[in-house]
Amino acid sequence: MTLTEFKNLLLEADPKAKRYMSLESGNYTVWSDYNRVFETADDRISDSDVYVQVDRYTKDEHDPVVDLITQTLDEGGAAVVARRSLFEKDSGYIHHIWDVKI
Repeated sequence: MTLTEFKNLLLEADPKAKRYMSLESGNYTVWSDYNRVFETADDRISDSDVYVQVDRYTKDEHDPVVDLITQTLDEGGAAVVARRSLFEKDSGYIHHIWDVKI
């Protein structure tokens, strides 16, 4: 899966999702690629895995987009490596994080 394909997949769950940062107020989703691991064969790059972090910031305890992101990533073939949620006291946001390998 390419980064463009991943972006399009994530936009199915949240059409307002942005790469790196968002100027949205209220609930919002951002994503960024943070690591690429290369496989080699015969001293050449044969394949690579890209790791992407998806962040959903929400003030709604039961934000339906959170479940939609999980479902869309799972059904779209992106491998969720880890998922966690944090409460950020300073902003009042619940911060949902997905680490994904594409």
